[in-house]
Amino acid sequence: MLAWLALLVPCASLAAEPGAELFEPCQVCHSLQAGQHGIGPSLQGVVGRQAGQASGFRYSNALLGNQRVWSREALAEFLYDPQASLPGNRMAFSGMDDAAQIEALIDWLSRH
Repeated sequence: MLAWLALLVPCASLAAEPGAELFEPCQVCHSLQAGQHGIGPSLQGVVGRQAGQASGFRYSNALLGNQRVWSREALAEFLYDPQASLPGNRMAFSGMDDAAQIEALIDWLSRH
């Protein structure tokens, strides 16, 4: 019985932070540690940051010199359809269809 209860604790914490579960596939390319880049830039502090400005990451031409700020609205548009939102970016991700999931992910990112 205790083993069964132990399984509930991680599930409960994931349910409390749905954005954490949504971020799992993103971790293949992105970290949440400042300056620790993977295939993609670190997403630590991304909400409110100017696009193409994570120090130490080599950005595509689509992001270099771009004046976009990653506001909640800009991130939502980008996460819905990255190539339509920012043509020529190198992110190998086709987008998210569910607006509630996009909002949950942005909420979660805003706290990290």
